[in-house]
Amino acid sequence: MKYIALVLLAFVAIASVNAQSPTDYLYRVGNCTQKNNSTCANDQSCTATAGRLQICFGNCYTLYNQTLDSMLPCFKANCTSIATNSGNSNVTTYSNNVISCMSSGVLSFAFILLVTIVSTLLANY
Repeated sequence: MKYIALVLLAFVAIASVNAQSPTDYLYRVGNCTQKNNSTCANDQSCTATAGRLQICFGNCYTLYNQTLDSMLPCFKANCTSIATNSGNSNVTTYSNNVISCMSSGVLSFAFILLVTIVSTLLANY
């Protein structure tokens, strides 16, 4: 059991070393927005509104100290209304896709936390 715990703890150590710094997080925001830009292909109205969403996203990033758990609620509260009010389904899809992309980081953190707890319990067993 202790060997399994050590393997799990090694995994957590590697994942922690690769944890996102604020700069990495900014790249993640950029990757999520860039990856979803194709949603607005050939739709000037969508592209313009997506640009406004990115600015709003950047404001949330600046205001909430570049943390994942603070920034996503800010985006949902302040930026998704831009997409909803646009009346353009492509913009709404773009906004939802960006939220899904950004939310995957929360799941990674939860998994690392779970592995840490399980490995600690196994080490004590």
